[in-house]
Amino acid sequence: MFKSFMKLFKDSVGKQNLVTPYSVLSTEPIILVSFWSDFQEYFDTILGSIPDHRRAYMVIMFNHHRVSSDRARMVSEDVEIYKLRYPNVEILFLCNSDKEKKFFDAEGLQCIYCHGAAFLDESLYHVDHSRAKEFDIVYKAEIEPHNRHELAIDLEGVLLVGSYNSDGERYFNEVMDTLQTATFKRDQVGTCKILSKAKVGICLGNSDGDIFSCAEYLLSGLKVVTTDDYLSNDFLYKDDYVFITDSYSTAVAKVVKEALKVNCDPYVIREDAIQLLVEHRQRFIKFMQGKCDRQGNNINFSNIFESKFTHLFGLRGGPQKSKSCTDLLKEISLS
Repeated sequence: MFKSFMKLFKDSVGKQNLVTPYSVLSTEPIILVSFWSDFQEYFDTILGSIPDHRRAYMVIMFNHHRVSSDRARMVSEDVEIYKLRYPNVEILFLCNSDKEKKFFDAEGLQCIYCHGAAFLDESLYHVDHSRAKEFDIVYKAEIEPHNRHELAIDLEGVLLVGSYNSDGERYFNEVMDTLQTATFKRDQVGTCKILSKAKVGICLGNSDGDIFSCAEYLLSGLKVVTTDDYLSNDFLYKDDYVFITDSYSTAVAKVVKEALKVNCDPYVIREDAIQLLVEHRQRFIKFMQGKCDRQGNNINFSNIFESKFTHLFGLRGGPQKSKSCTDLLKEISLS
């Protein structure tokens, strides 16, 4: 089974820009974490490596916010299949809003309201306090239609930070043709620092849009202009530096122009965001401590978290701590 996982893992690297589709937080007790879409593709090879006699927790995050009762029902149907095949594994969901949690609760899924942005490593983001910024506006989002780059057509000199695969090259060319004054930089490890080169960050996606960009802007001390589709981010919104716009290009341009005129201390913006994200981080620690206590593990999950925490738990190309996840998973399979 482990060899099978390694083959799939190697095949996936070139396709999805993944270092690994999961991360190992603990081997005693066994706690794994993954994004839902990655877990769906690799669940057999990940969970199949856990011995039947070992209790395990599979923590699931969502990098998009698609809230509906129908979606919650589909997730529940998939979970029932996984539970039949791997009854020793509890699947736990981190919901990005109270509304999402209510839908998941209605389906009997184990979940808490803990926004995925809580697991951004704030030390990777910095405030650029220089008055002369290189860009007025930055938009960090995957180059995909649901992120609605065309809403930035009335903005001049936008910095686009994102990525696209070979299938998305046509859409990327359309975006660059539409936003003729835009500058594009591919999103990769280390690009967090470039956000602070701008004055305002924008969020233009529909309800399927990326949930992390708003928090990343705030951690960089930027003011934010967002459409009202990002309801999962509203816990971060403060009227002093987050401005909501209607979802059409002239409205976006008008609100961005207004936001650029507002003076706000970037260090206050950053510290406010850190405080809010840490609150969600503590929810996760408390939730997992309860699971460990009920299993009879005499451990302090806060210590585990602090020793293993890294940017997004090392998922989607992020750095990983200590042993590689593949080595840790091999240890689990042999235990």
